[in-house]
Amino acid sequence: MISRYRNKFPNLSLIYKIIIISVFPVLFAVFEYYKLSVAFFPTLPYSVAGVDNLMIAKLFILYNLLAWSGIATTWLIISSIHNTIILRPLSYLGLFSLDIYAIHILLLKVGFGEGWLKVFTVTVFGLAISLIVSWLIRKSKILTLIFFGQKTSLV
Repeated sequence: MISRYRNKFPNLSLIYKIIIISVFPVLFAVFEYYKLSVAFFPTLPYSVAGVDNLMIAKLFILYNLLAWSGIATTWLIISSIHNTIILRPLSYLGLFSLDIYAIHILLLKVGFGEGWLKVFTVTVFGLAISLIVSWLIRKSKILTLIFFGQKTSLV
């Protein structure tokens, strides 16, 4: 959506870009703080036993603001990069973003270590395995149509 209507967005000055990019980590910290104070489930805004409905509503709003600020931050950072060495691999990965998203959900437990090492290994293994599975599926036009709804393969 953002890419389709990007010419409708005004050119933001550097100060506005910095403010927008700064909002994401602040919202993330606030969200994590409040999330720890209640039993949080992805089923929000539904009722959770023993938790105030107002708190659930606040978490739900904060959760959505966090998601939108993350999208805006990512878009601003990527749109500010004018380096071909960085943009070419990102553009290539963009062709497979639906594949990566759909496949990596199955791989969220594939990784080792604790803390940041676990996050890093899950990310690397998830991305690599997703690209390999996507490549294998896209070797067949029938499987590409079944799994991704496309009549032609990208490989």
